[in-house]
Amino acid sequence: MAKIPYNVDAYTAKLIGRENLAKIDSAIIELVKNTYDADADICILYLDEEKGTLYICDNGTGMNKDIIIEHWMTIGHSSKIVDYKTKKGRVQTGSKGIGRFALDRIANMSTMYTATLEKKLIWKQDWSRFEPNKKITEIYAELDEVNIGFSEFCEEIKNEEAKKIISTFKTGTIFKMENLQDNWDLSLFNRIKRTLQSIASPNLESIFKMYLFNNEIDKENAFINNNIINQYDYKISFDVDTNGKAKIKLIRNEFDLPNDFCEVLNLSNEDTKKVLNNKINIEKNLDELLAVNLSDLIRIGEFSGTLYFLKASISKDLRKEFLYKDITGRKNSIKEFGGIKIYRDNFRVRPYGDYGTEALDWLMLSARKAASPAGVTSTMGAWKVRGEQMLGQVNISRTNLRLADQSNREGIVETKEFNLFKDIIKSIISILERDRQYMVKKTSEYTMSKSPNKKSQAVVTEFLGSDKKKYDQNYYKKIKPAIKAVIEEKEKKISALENEISMLTSLATTGIVTNTYIHELKGFSSKLFTKICNAKETLEYLDYDKLESDEREDFCLGLSMIEDSYKYNNVFNSWFGITIGSISKDRRLMKRHNINKLLAEQIESWSKVLESKDIKITFNGDDNIEVRCFPYELDSIVSNLITNSISAFESDRFELKGEKEINISLISDSSGFIIEYNDNGPGLVKLYKNEPEKILEAFESEKRSVLGENLGTGMGMWIIKRNVDLYKGLIDLKNNINKDSGFYIKIKINARR
Repeated sequence: MAKIPYNVDAYTAKLIGRENLAKIDSAIIELVKNTYDADADICILYLDEEKGTLYICDNGTGMNKDIIIEHWMTIGHSSKIVDYKTKKGRVQTGSKGIGRFALDRIANMSTMYTATLEKKLIWKQDWSRFEPNKKITEIYAELDEVNIGFSEFCEEIKNEEAKKIISTFKTGTIFKMENLQDNWDLSLFNRIKRTLQSIASPNLESIFKMYLFNNEIDKENAFINNNIINQYDYKISFDVDTNGKAKIKLIRNEFDLPNDFCEVLNLSNEDTKKVLNNKINIEKNLDELLAVNLSDLIRIGEFSGTLYFLKASISKDLRKEFLYKDITGRKNSIKEFGGIKIYRDNFRVRPYGDYGTEALDWLMLSARKAASPAGVTSTMGAWKVRGEQMLGQVNISRTNLRLADQSNREGIVETKEFNLFKDIIKSIISILERDRQYMVKKTSEYTMSKSPNKKSQAVVTEFLGSDKKKYDQNYYKKIKPAIKAVIEEKEKKISALENEISMLTSLATTGIVTNTYIHELKGFSSKLFTKICNAKETLEYLDYDKLESDEREDFCLGLSMIEDSYKYNNVFNSWFGITIGSISKDRRLMKRHNINKLLAEQIESWSKVLESKDIKITFNGDDNIEVRCFPYELDSIVSNLITNSISAFESDRFELKGEKEINISLISDSSGFIIEYNDNGPGLVKLYKNEPEKILEAFESEKRSVLGENLGTGMGMWIIKRNVDLYKGLIDLKNNINKDSGFYIKIKINARR
């Protein structure tokens, strides 16, 4: 049998390059990265506006004839896949073998001069030859050995400073591109300059220098200076190794604390140390940062980064209230630098962090903030940063195989590992968020202790209740500061309440929608139950003895399935009862209630659901406790705890050893009552094990999809905390720290709300 070779249409091969390097920026980046891969110390881009010619020059290793023929001229082939480290130890950035098509994207005609220590070669390609209906084997490039140096090849360059640098090259490669595809006006020139400023990690500046010349720019202004952040409020750097160990360093640079700060607040030794230590070092395993198995997180590989939080401006009043440092004259660094960028082997992975695009906030920090709008001084929720407040860099490598580039060079493939990668970065940012919220609360306490707010309130109250006619203008001027202080205090409280209302409105909307469908489902369930009963009666009416043997088997199977349907219907009705019952009118009346009875009723409403899941629940009560309360608030506490236990029993971490158990005790207390709750599930994940109070923050959840996406609302424990706070109660979770398994919580509720 004859063997025949494949061939490729020349124009199709050209389109592969065009599709993968659609933007001029991407094409420039590809060629600049190649100069780095060639071990160059210097890369020069020179634009001759008059002739419409672009040069890209480097002092790398150059190419010999064999490399040009076997690698450069073979589309899709890349020597970088196997030999991905250079002689200087650099990890090479490309591996797709289509980078040479960047030349076609930039210009119709390309001439390459390349020199090794042994030989000098010139290669030429007219890209218009890649026409439809021509085979790739019919397209040729020109290759000749020459005896000219760098200066002779670049004699048409008009910028003397650029020529002077090029004249020092001993080896390297120069591309001369003519008949440019784009209109290289000032706007495009400046855009390419901004691209070059962000293309390489700031870490590279000492070993890899870039210049962008035209006919007039001098060397100093042609030098591409990587943006480095010097002014910031917080800096957090991290280094994650292949074993999933994260080393994190937090630097606090936002506050200007007075000498008497700790003394005025009467801080404990622990709090004093925390407040005064502006450099914090943390070491954690990744599964202590994220509620995911360490084995899944290790697959991501090692990575590092440095992130910055900064305010663009601040009012004089806020600066005074929160003891912020003066940031007058601070530049809008987000506009200049962009957001959080990803660098692979020291080169940008676009478009992450690009200013003016959706990719500026690729971590969806602003959406996270919208879901948790709590202010930084809020006691009810966790403060979150906005997308435009964070910038910096995250460093990965080609060895991060699960974080592969898209073939078009426009981002990373959306895999489970990439989702987890994003969540790890957000969990590192949350360390910064918690520290800042703690500090702002302390600075606010300090300024409150120094301000005459109570006295101001008394003055205003007296004024409002008096005869205004007896006061003259001088008195009005005198009490004006007191009025201002009271207004500011009220505005803070209003702002905090508005944040809380925003969160509760979101939950209420979800609840309304759920309740609407629950009512509909209950109707369907009732009709279904009637149909099941009719079907069962029909089957039972049949004379079993008159059935054939195969019919008897089907008859028994049918009855068995109907019995199962009865059970499922009972479970459905139990769920409906829990959901609808919790918002019934009588549960929303504030009056004196027997707490034992309330809890017993709510636990009973869960009995069918728990029975269907083989979970045993035990309640030990005290019938003598009566407290004025809203029943639905206690219902919410019990239901959220039971829901969490069910999820824990159903998680992959749970190993059944005996019965699944939930224990609830109600204990009388001098000022109210105590609810003790525990289960024998797997307990808290490592993320919360040593800091169990974190589960009380909004949007903290360990539930994830197979793609690593967060599934849980993370609001259940936050709602419990909110309800307990309404009764000025306390939540104790410390037993979880020392227990190997099981979940433990003690809730103290005061009798007076």
